[in-house]
Amino acid sequence: MSHLSKRALFGILIAALAFTACAGSGGGTANGATPVTAGARFGDDAGALNYGGQYAGTAQDSYYGKGRVTGSFAQYKSSTGGWLSFAYPKLTFRTSTVTNVSGTSGSGVSVATIDNVACTFSITGKYDSSTNKLTGSYKAVHGCTGDHGTYTLTQKCYYVRDAGIRRETGPKPC
Repeated sequence: MSHLSKRALFGILIAALAFTACAGSGGGTANGATPVTAGARFGDDAGALNYGGQYAGTAQDSYYGKGRVTGSFAQYKSSTGGWLSFAYPKLTFRTSTVTNVSGTSGSGVSVATIDNVACTFSITGKYDSSTNKLTGSYKAVHGCTGDHGTYTLTQKCYYVRDAGIRRETGPKPC
């Protein structure tokens, strides 16, 4: 497997995990608005937590070593999707990712083309609302055999799903 295709796989996994990362931290508000918490529900998306937003952090890949990651995810009910951009010393690439979330955990798939090789990754992640961090792992399931790694992403801001619901502490709206 080429060096570039392994990195693409790693990026895809990181993106999917990042998608599962957004959950709020709560507290009371002075104006009576309901703060976003890990257990908050939104409008007609009664079964889903708000994971959408922008993230940044690091990844550790079995082939490419340590890299920097940025990403953006949108959410509809319990499904998230978006992109992650990975930067390693000798390679930069972007992945597309889709995950299914339940509570503070999620799993899904991420894809990227690296050196003309299509790579697919299985990803998992868990969000800690006390630190606003999403951590997880990924593993190649097609095209980048043997590649695997871990990631840690911090939620920088979240996408507002209901104007009456806001976070009192932690990341602010994007």
